Amino acid sequence: MIEAVNGLVYSLIFKEASVFTEAFCFLKELCLAKPSNQVEIFALYFVRALLSCLIIICKLGIFLSHTKKVTHYHNGLFFISFKSNLLILKGLKMSVIEGSTKEFGNTTILLHSLGSSCYRIEWYSRMTGASTSLARLKQDKYVVIRKWAQVKNMADVSSEFSSRNSALIHFLNNVDIVKSNDDWISAAKQHCLNLFVENEGLKPVTKASFPKPRLQGAIGKEVVVKSKLGEREIAHGLLLQLIGNQAEIQLANIKKKYLTKQVYLR
Repeated sequence: MIEAVNGLVYSLIFKEASVFTEAFCFLKELCLAKPSNQVEIFALYFVRALLSCLIIICKLGIFLSHTKKVTHYHNGLFFISFKSNLLILKGLKMSVIEGSTKEFGNTTILLHSLGSSCYRIEWYSRMTGASTSLARLKQDKYVVIRKWAQVKNMADVSSEFSSRNSALIHFLNNVDIVKSNDDWISAAKQHCLNLFVENEGLKPVTKASFPKPRLQGAIGKEVVVKSKLGEREIAHGLLLQLIGNQAEIQLANIKKKYLTKQVYLR
């Protein structure tokens, strides 16, 4: 039974569907079994309670919050947070707001309601299969999350912000623009800006200009890092995100930030 419980916890955290299914089926079989002594009766009640909790959690959509590490799934966001060695779970419903979805070439923009004043703006690229989201979790707390295409088998990338403007700029600088023309990109960013100001209760912004970072089209691709003088290559890896004038790159075993002027497509 302990192995089954561990399997469920592991699968919830790391999204291992096969492990979850195997452990869940095992616990279900225990629920149907007929106990023969008091120990088994106690275990049976425990298993039934555990399954009931899991069903409730799955129906709500889980918000697991982790310090600077965020993952999300198709119907919602997962945040995981460890405080005093306790796993804190927060349930939060999410739904796409009707009439808010728009397409701009290969890009789809969706607006999700998280309840009350919280929301999530999602930029989905059909060319890469990746999505980038800007979510308001509560007042003065925003998170930008990038979920890679499943074929990449990579952990999601996230950044947290207390400033809404900083969160918006980071979001727009990290969305996928692969094989999209400039007109479509500008129109999609303008739509995201409109959704942002509307949900933040701000005045509409017209004729906004959207700078295009040099490396924005390289996100998710292999890049090389050159020395500050540019005479030699010092590292290479996968470009994860742009953070101001820095680029975060996944090297062999670690993530590291370099000045964007040192980074080039491989």
